[in-house]
Amino acid sequence: MGLKDCRTLPPLTAKDKERFWKKVDRRSDSECWLWTAGMRNSDGYGCFGITPAGPRSRIVVAANRLAYFLGHGVDPGNFFVCHHCDVRACCNPSHLFLGTLADNMRDAASKGRMQSGENHYYRRHPEAIRRGVNNPRAKLSESDIAEIRKLYVDGWRKLDIADKFGIKPGHCSGIITRKIWKHIA
Repeated sequence: MGLKDCRTLPPLTAKDKERFWKKVDRRSDSECWLWTAGMRNSDGYGCFGITPAGPRSRIVVAANRLAYFLGHGVDPGNFFVCHHCDVRACCNPSHLFLGTLADNMRDAASKGRMQSGENHYYRRHPEAIRRGVNNPRAKLSESDIAEIRKLYVDGWRKLDIADKFGIKPGHCSGIITRKIWKHIA
């Protein structure tokens, strides 16, 4: 769910509510209630179209946000609607809870849905990291990095070094302090 989805819900009619629940496979309270309509966003969350002021005013809302509102009577507003069950298509209000972006990230990490630590792709494949001149955005060569560090040791100001190489002073500082290009001795 992106931040753009954390907005106040539009007003709903009784017809909207009825139409919404027809698109949900409701089962027992302990089971996931799956979104059955074909409309989903790129992350796999169900989407529901509402037309509060006629056919030209269509608003698309995340199905889990609407399910939370209809089940709990509280508009999620600026909060994320997170899943206890981790099923993106689930619309069972008892499986949903509100949280901040940090809560959502923590929840995902605790359930192993985020690559971090030793499980992260680049920890397992350090050869895949495109450092230095292998990075397509690199403006400097490895010899430039060595020269920048030497000029600084020789007493040049960072601003003058940055001007000489056509980079920003902050970039120059990062090279000198080895925060970037740290793989170069």
